[in-house]
Amino acid sequence: MSVSPQQQFKVAFDVAKGADVGKVNRKFDSLARFIKAMFGLTVVESKRACFR
Repeated sequence: MSVSPQQQFKVAFDVAKGADVGKVNRKFDSLARFIKAMFGLTVVESKRACFR
């Protein structure tokens, strides 16, 4: 399958449901992995607590 370089895609992540107290929110974890894969960005370890 061939995709044109001008083709644009939109991605949505449903993060409405939070994680249990003290657990990692797997939806945010998946989103962070996607962002890292697409843009090479990372989340500083000290900021990860914001996503729990």
